Amino acid sequence: MVNNGVSRGCETCKRRRKKCDEARPVCERCKQAGLHCSGYKDDADLIFRPYEGSYQYQAGSVATSEEQYNSSDSTKNPSEASDAISPDSQYDEEQIDKHALQTFFVDYCVSSADRSLSRGYLDGLQTLLFHAGPQSEVSQAAKIVALANLGKKSNSPSLLERTRLLYSRLLHSFQRTISNPSTSSTIESFMTAVLLGLYEMISATESDHGKHGAHIRGVSAILSTGESRLDLVNGVKVFQVADPQLIGVPTKQPEALQGILGAPALSPFVQSLDSIFVKMRPLISRIEALVTCTLTHCDDIQFLKAAALDINADLSRWQDSQLREWKPTSIGFWSCCDDVSDDSIFWPGPVDGYFDPYVAAVWNTCYKARLIALEFIVRCSLLLHDGDTHKEEHAEAQKLTGKMLSSIPYLLLRDPKSVISGPREFQEPGRPFGGLLLMHPLYVATKVSVVPAPVQAHMSKCLAWIGRHMNIGQATLLSMASNPVPAQFVVDGHTLLWAGMLTQPA
Repeated sequence: MVNNGVSRGCETCKRRRKKCDEARPVCERCKQAGLHCSGYKDDADLIFRPYEGSYQYQAGSVATSEEQYNSSDSTKNPSEASDAISPDSQYDEEQIDKHALQTFFVDYCVSSADRSLSRGYLDGLQTLLFHAGPQSEVSQAAKIVALANLGKKSNSPSLLERTRLLYSRLLHSFQRTISNPSTSSTIESFMTAVLLGLYEMISATESDHGKHGAHIRGVSAILSTGESRLDLVNGVKVFQVADPQLIGVPTKQPEALQGILGAPALSPFVQSLDSIFVKMRPLISRIEALVTCTLTHCDDIQFLKAAALDINADLSRWQDSQLREWKPTSIGFWSCCDDVSDDSIFWPGPVDGYFDPYVAAVWNTCYKARLIALEFIVRCSLLLHDGDTHKEEHAEAQKLTGKMLSSIPYLLLRDPKSVISGPREFQEPGRPFGGLLLMHPLYVATKVSVVPAPVQAHMSKCLAWIGRHMNIGQATLLSMASNPVPAQFVVDGHTLLWAGMLTQPA
């Protein structure tokens, strides 16, 4: 393979993930697109630059100290991280592996700024890797996800192929680990399963959808183990387990009553979103019967409609019961303009902000669940021929999709406020974590009849944008209307992502 070194394209083409013709002083691609060309980096900057401060590494070790692992800088620009090294350049595998892990921490690990309000995502993973050691399976799994993330960002076939080989090897050893009761019920095994599932979602393609379902079953099995040691790592209490109700695992832990999908500081008298989902699970299994109209007994249909009405009411009450700090806040309003490109993720209307991406993701999960409940209500009525026009349900669905649309700039862009001044050129993507937790609610909205067709088309375009600019293969897959995926595939994917919030630093 010929090594062309680090990309020397203009900064605008790099942000847009476009091939630059490198014309000077401005490139022809930017000129033809009517965009401002941001110019070129000096050649002296196109070399490997290890991170300063937040991530310091020594050869052969995961980190020089636990404190360095815990000092993840979530404000660092992900695009700067990916530009720091070229995977196909002269740098050795050790340097590339270190850089990949650094980039992964920036892209996917979200520390909670206030544990009474947010759980973050993969929060404390750096601490876990430090205690487990660089040769542990959980550290190897983190490296695999990190390399896949970097390989997709840099479009490096050689790095992606190496990642596949590492993944295959780890699967064999991990299967032996989880088959042994003495090693399967550890936090390392739990997080290894979560990270391997995340790898499947990032690396999914049209020809290979990924096997993340196997990993969520592994997560369930680990949590169901009778003698779980999930709160211990090398004798140090680093993690505590939150509520595993979401993946259907019974628990005797008293703190599990609050659930993980909601503010941890909520009163125990407020129903958790988790418990509503537990009630909702039997309905989901009947959706295929509704779609194919094979559910024909009137009593069964009436029962299903009543259950859907009850769940929609529970979800509405959940929304009303949230803390003020937890509710969306208005950033501004965007009006349509003529110079929006076909690649746009913008929809005219309000732009909302949230306490953090975790909170935004929980709200979208609630909106998604309510859309499913409304879909059940409408379809049951159609089968019962009760003459209801369902104006109220369609109006509710319109409000829910509007709230989902208003969260898109916050979750997908580095600067959501830039939308308000008018998206006249490509907007810089934010951290891929936002796209990861937004993609399943978007996909569900594209598949329910209570959402208008133009909105569904726009949401499919947003899924394609996530796949293209945030390098998440499953998002690209979900954007393809001609390539439908089973409902359980989507449920497993969304569940696996929430499993990443089941643990938190003690």
